[in-house]
Formats: sequence, C-alpha cells, structure tokens
Amino acid sequence: MRWDRFEAACPEIAHLARERFAKDEVILIGTLRADGSPRISPNEVDFVGAHLMVSMMWRSKKALDLLRDARCVVHSVPITRMNPGGDVKLYGQVICVQDPDLRAA
Repeated sequence: MRWDRFEAACPEIAHLARERFAKDEVILIGTLRADGSPRISPNEVDFVGAHLMVSMMWRSKKALDLLRDARCVVHSVPITRMNPGGDVKLYGQVICVQDPDLRAA
C-alpha cells in the first residue's frame, strides 16, 4: 500500500493505524481463496519509506491468493475480548514490490 497517499487522504486514521501497526508489528491479513471464500492469516507488517509493507513466504497460500486477486483487508490484532484500545481495519489492494532496494529495506 502506498502509505503516503493514504496519509494524505485520511491523516487522522493513518496516524492511528500507523501507531497501532508499529506497536504490534503483527496484523491479520484477509485474502480471497480461489473459490472466493475468505482466508485470514497473521502477518508481519512494517513501514518502508512511503509504503506499508507486508511480507510473506513465496508461494504461501496467502501470497498465491494475492497474486490471483490483490484485494485484501489488514486488521490490527485485538489484545483481549473487550479490546479496550480499539482496532484498525483497512481495505485495499496489495502491490507486488519489485524494486530490490525497497524489498531489501
């Protein structure tokens, strides 16, 4: 996700989301399986330059889901049943990053 564009469009939500994702370092990512049913997986998250990055093993089920259909949801991880800190859910599409410097970062 181009985080800089999201920050420009929704600065208040972007600030809250960035704070939460940076603190937790883990999110849940929702993808769509080939048959259209949902898949939810834990995933590491990081900010690199102007991007929100999610990394995953090549050929993992969630990676294959996203190669087929880039739509996803990124959800902060609730810490308790009552979830006093609230949560963040972002809906969008992933972009496969090919730039070697960005990938290395």
